[in-house]
Amino acid sequence: MKKTRIDYRKPPYAIDSIDNALRALHMLRDSGAVRIMDVAERLEVARSTAHRIMAMLVYQGFAVQDDRQRYLAGPALSAPVVTSQRNQELVQTAAPILDELQRRTGEVVNLAVRIGVHTRVLTTIGEGKAALEDRSGRVYPAHSSSAGRAMLATEPQKLLERLYRSKSAELSGSALGDADYAELVAQLEQTRRRGFAVCDEEVERSIASVSVPVTPVEGRKCAVVLLTFKSRLELIVQNQPKIDALFDAQQALLEALERQRAEALAEEAEGR
Repeated sequence: MKKTRIDYRKPPYAIDSIDNALRALHMLRDSGAVRIMDVAERLEVARSTAHRIMAMLVYQGFAVQDDRQRYLAGPALSAPVVTSQRNQELVQTAAPILDELQRRTGEVVNLAVRIGVHTRVLTTIGEGKAALEDRSGRVYPAHSSSAGRAMLATEPQKLLERLYRSKSAELSGSALGDADYAELVAQLEQTRRRGFAVCDEEVERSIASVSVPVTPVEGRKCAVVLLTFKSRLELIVQNQPKIDALFDAQQALLEALERQRAEALAEEAEGR
């Protein structure tokens, strides 16, 4: 069998800032918890440089800070790799619907899917201020994000317990304590009652969102998201035309996905 050879030599035009950020990712993955002084010492850079590196990793979801100001591996570092063709097809199907939603609301729109305990943003439509820039590829905890809550609200209780209260959840680090799990259950019940989920700064400071789930009979569930600033959250929640537009997008995407499924089944039947 021919062996695969990987060239681990440093490239001649290496970018030191990228190299340092990647080395910091290795530290997060292997050390469990690091401090700014640890990063600065390992990378042989000033503490101010180490702080900027870690701030960007936090911003992109690769690191989080705990109450002791230590940096831990963030959700983007532990999220599984997704290479599904279905995701690309989902984005293509949703694109005109998201464009219409963005036109009607004037808000930044995201499309997201849930993978286990993670929410992954597949695409962003619309231009906002710097804080609302393209979030494609971002990974957030499903129980904290509005998209994740919207999708979790459609799942049976047994799945929630397996994700957040089981032995495997404890081993993977995704288990929630009694108080946090009770709060999640209450939030999901509220989501079911009103039809949409809300995130008020739980995943990113000053940022809020409103999401609805899209649940086809078969295929991956997804969520349509209106992204905004915390200061404007209530303006969206209380703006019936915008909420109606969000529900219209939910229904339009569901119908488009079901139509695709019916066409695929018809083609499969003809090919037999």
